[in-house]
Amino acid sequence: MGIEQFPVFMFLAAGFLVGAVLSAIITRLYTRTAMAERLRGREEQVSALQIQVQSLRAELMESQKSATQLSTLLDSERRGVEEKLGFIQQTQQRVTESFKALSMDALRHNSQSFLELARSNFEKLHTQSKVDLEKRHEALDQILKPVKESLSQVTHQVNELEKNRLGAYESITQQLRTLAESQNILRSETAN
Repeated sequence: MGIEQFPVFMFLAAGFLVGAVLSAIITRLYTRTAMAERLRGREEQVSALQIQVQSLRAELMESQKSATQLSTLLDSERRGVEEKLGFIQQTQQRVTESFKALSMDALRHNSQSFLELARSNFEKLHTQSKVDLEKRHEALDQILKPVKESLSQVTHQVNELEKNRLGAYESITQQLRTLAESQNILRSETAN
Protein backbone atom coordinates (compact mmCIF):
# COMPACT_ATOMS: atom_id res chain seq x y z
CA MET A 1 0.00 0.00 0.00
CA GLY A 2 1.49 3.07 -1.01
CA ILE A 3 0.92 6.63 -0.49
CA GLU A 4 -1.04 6.83 -3.55
CA GLN A 5 -3.46 4.42 -2.29
CA PHE A 6 -3.62 6.12 1.02
CA PRO A 7 -5.32 9.29 -0.16
CA VAL A 8 -7.89 7.26 -2.06
CA PHE A 9 -8.50 5.25 0.99
CA MET A 10 -8.69 8.43 3.02
CA PHE A 11 -10.92 9.98 0.54
CA LEU A 12 -13.04 6.97 0.62
CA ALA A 13 -13.02 6.86 4.39
CA ALA A 14 -13.61 10.60 4.58
CA GLY A 15 -16.42 10.25 2.00
CA PHE A 16 -17.83 7.38 3.92
CA LEU A 17 -17.60 9.34 7.15
CA VAL A 18 -19.13 12.43 5.59
CA GLY A 19 -21.86 10.26 4.06
CA ALA A 20 -22.52 8.64 7.42
CA VAL A 21 -22.61 12.02 9.17
CA LEU A 22 -24.84 13.46 6.46
CA SER A 23 -27.03 10.38 6.63
CA ALA A 24 -27.28 10.74 10.41
CA ILE A 25 -28.07 14.43 10.07
CA ILE A 26 -30.68 13.76 7.38
CA THR A 27 -32.14 10.92 9.41
CA ARG A 28 -32.27 13.21 12.42
CA LEU A 29 -33.83 15.96 10.40
CA TYR A 30 -36.28 13.52 8.91
CA THR A 31 -37.01 12.07 12.36
CA ARG A 32 -37.40 15.58 13.81
CA THR A 33 -39.67 16.55 10.98
CA ALA A 34 -41.71 13.41 11.44
CA MET A 35 -41.73 13.99 15.19
CA ALA A 36 -42.68 17.62 14.65
CA GLU A 37 -45.53 16.52 12.37
CA ARG A 38 -46.58 13.91 14.87
CA LEU A 39 -46.33 16.49 17.60
CA ARG A 40 -48.47 18.89 15.57
CA GLY A 41 -50.95 16.05 14.99
CA ARG A 42 -50.89 15.26 18.69
CA GLU A 43 -51.32 18.92 19.56
CA GLU A 44 -54.30 19.08 17.24
CA GLN A 45 -55.67 15.95 18.91
CA VAL A 46 -55.01 17.43 22.36
CA SER A 47 -56.67 20.64 21.25
CA ALA A 48 -59.68 18.71 19.95
CA LEU A 49 -59.75 16.63 23.16
CA GLN A 50 -59.55 19.80 25.26
CA ILE A 51 -62.50 21.18 23.33
CA GLN A 52 -64.35 17.92 23.89
CA VAL A 53 -63.41 17.97 27.60
CA GLN A 54 -64.70 21.55 27.88
CA SER A 55 -67.89 20.53 26.07
CA LEU A 56 -68.28 17.48 28.32
CA ARG A 57 -67.62 19.63 31.40
CA ALA A 58 -70.34 22.04 30.26
CA GLU A 59 -72.68 19.08 29.67
CA LEU A 60 -71.72 17.65 33.08
CA MET A 61 -72.48 21.00 34.73
CA GLU A 62 -75.83 21.11 32.92
CA SER A 63 -76.52 17.51 33.92
CA GLN A 64 -75.62 18.30 37.54
CA LYS A 65 -77.91 21.35 37.46
CA SER A 66 -80.67 19.19 35.94
CA ALA A 67 -80.01 16.45 38.51
CA THR A 68 -80.20 19.01 41.32
CA GLN A 69 -83.41 20.43 39.91
CA LEU A 70 -84.84 16.92 39.43
CA SER A 71 -83.77 15.95 42.95
CA THR A 72 -85.48 19.06 44.33
CA LEU A 73 -88.55 18.34 42.23
CA LEU A 74 -88.49 14.69 43.33
CA ASP A 75 -88.26 15.72 46.99
CA SER A 76 -91.13 18.13 46.47
CA GLU A 77 -93.18 15.46 44.71
CA ARG A 78 -92.31 12.93 47.43
CA ARG A 79 -93.50 15.34 50.13
CA GLY A 80 -96.65 15.98 48.10
CA VAL A 81 -97.25 12.23 47.71
CA GLU A 82 -96.61 11.69 51.43
CA GLU A 83 -99.09 14.46 52.27
CA LYS A 84 -101.64 12.97 49.87
CA LEU A 85 -101.02 9.50 51.30
CA GLY A 86 -101.51 10.86 54.82
CA PHE A 87 -104.71 12.58 53.70
CA ILE A 88 -105.90 9.38 52.01
CA GLN A 89 -105.13 7.35 55.14
CA GLN A 90 -106.99 9.86 57.33
CA THR A 91 -109.89 9.86 54.89
CA GLN A 92 -109.88 6.07 54.79
CA GLN A 93 -109.85 5.96 58.61
CA ARG A 94 -112.78 8.41 58.75
CA VAL A 95 -114.67 6.46 56.08
CA THR A 96 -114.02 3.21 57.95
CA GLU A 97 -115.24 4.72 61.22
CA SER A 98 -118.28 6.21 59.49
CA PHE A 99 -119.02 2.90 57.80
CA LYS A 100 -118.71 1.07 61.12
CA ALA A 101 -121.04 3.58 62.78
CA LEU A 102 -123.54 3.36 59.92
CA SER A 103 -123.29 -0.43 59.94
CA MET A 104 -123.92 -0.53 63.67
CA ASP A 105 -126.89 1.85 63.30
CA ALA A 106 -128.27 -0.19 60.41
CA LEU A 107 -127.72 -3.43 62.33
CA ARG A 108 -129.34 -1.97 65.44
CA HIS A 109 -132.26 -0.66 63.37
CA ASN A 110 -132.59 -3.97 61.49
CA SER A 111 -132.39 -5.92 64.75
CA GLN A 112 -135.00 -3.69 66.32
CA SER A 113 -137.23 -3.97 63.24
CA PHE A 114 -136.71 -7.73 63.20
CA LEU A 115 -137.60 -7.99 66.89
CA GLU A 116 -140.70 -5.86 66.42
CA LEU A 117 -141.73 -7.92 63.40
CA ALA A 118 -141.01 -11.16 65.25
CA ARG A 119 -142.95 -9.92 68.30
CA SER A 120 -145.88 -8.90 66.08
CA ASN A 121 -145.82 -12.24 64.25
CA PHE A 122 -145.48 -14.11 67.53
CA GLU A 123 -148.46 -12.22 69.00
CA LYS A 124 -150.53 -12.99 65.89
CA LEU A 125 -149.46 -16.61 66.03
CA HIS A 126 -150.17 -16.74 69.76
CA THR A 127 -153.62 -15.21 69.26
CA GLN A 128 -154.35 -17.56 66.39
CA SER A 129 -153.06 -20.52 68.39
CA LYS A 130 -155.23 -19.47 71.31
CA VAL A 131 -158.29 -19.28 69.06
CA ASP A 132 -157.37 -22.63 67.48
CA LEU A 133 -156.88 -24.15 70.93
CA GLU A 134 -160.25 -22.84 72.12
CA LYS A 135 -161.90 -24.22 68.97
CA ARG A 136 -160.22 -27.59 69.48
CA HIS A 137 -161.19 -27.52 73.12
CA GLU A 138 -164.82 -26.82 72.18
CA ALA A 139 -164.72 -29.52 69.50
CA LEU A 140 -163.21 -31.94 72.01
CA ASP A 141 -165.90 -30.98 74.53
CA GLN A 142 -168.55 -31.65 71.88
CA ILE A 143 -166.98 -35.03 71.12
CA LEU A 144 -166.52 -35.92 74.78
CA LYS A 145 -169.95 -34.66 75.95
CA PRO A 146 -171.80 -37.86 74.95
CA VAL A 147 -168.95 -39.91 76.37
CA LYS A 148 -169.16 -37.95 79.64
CA GLU A 149 -172.89 -38.44 79.77
CA SER A 150 -172.48 -42.16 79.07
CA LEU A 151 -169.73 -42.40 81.63
CA SER A 152 -171.89 -40.54 84.13
CA GLN A 153 -174.72 -43.02 83.52
CA VAL A 154 -172.33 -45.96 83.81
CA THR A 155 -170.94 -44.50 87.04
CA HIS A 156 -174.49 -44.04 88.37
CA GLN A 157 -175.33 -47.63 87.45
CA VAL A 158 -172.09 -48.92 88.98
CA ASN A 159 -172.92 -47.01 92.16
CA GLU A 160 -176.41 -48.51 92.16
CA LEU A 161 -174.97 -51.96 91.59
CA GLU A 162 -172.47 -51.40 94.39
CA LYS A 163 -175.27 -50.34 96.72
CA ASN A 164 -177.23 -53.41 95.72
CA ARG A 165 -174.20 -55.62 96.12
CA LEU A 166 -173.51 -54.14 99.56
CA GLY A 167 -177.13 -54.70 100.50
CA ALA A 168 -176.96 -58.24 99.19
CA TYR A 169 -173.64 -58.81 100.95
CA GLU A 170 -175.11 -57.55 104.23
CA SER A 171 -178.11 -59.78 103.71
CA ILE A 172 -175.87 -62.77 103.05
CA THR A 173 -173.76 -61.86 106.05
CA GLN A 174 -176.89 -61.65 108.18
CA GLN A 175 -178.12 -64.99 106.88
CA LEU A 176 -174.70 -66.55 107.54
CA ARG A 177 -174.82 -65.24 111.11
CA THR A 178 -178.24 -66.54 111.55
CA LEU A 179 -177.15 -69.89 110.12
CA ALA A 180 -174.09 -69.93 112.38
CA GLU A 181 -176.26 -69.20 115.39
CA SER A 182 -178.67 -71.90 114.38
CA GLN A 183 -175.85 -74.33 113.95
CA ASN A 184 -174.45 -73.41 117.34
CA ILE A 185 -177.85 -73.91 118.89
CA LEU A 186 -178.20 -77.20 117.09
CA ARG A 187 -174.87 -78.36 118.27
CA SER A 188 -175.51 -77.48 121.83
CA GLU A 189 -178.81 -79.33 121.70
CA THR A 190 -177.24 -82.33 120.11
CA ALA A 191 -174.50 -82.31 122.59
CA ASN A 192 -176.85 -82.33 125.51
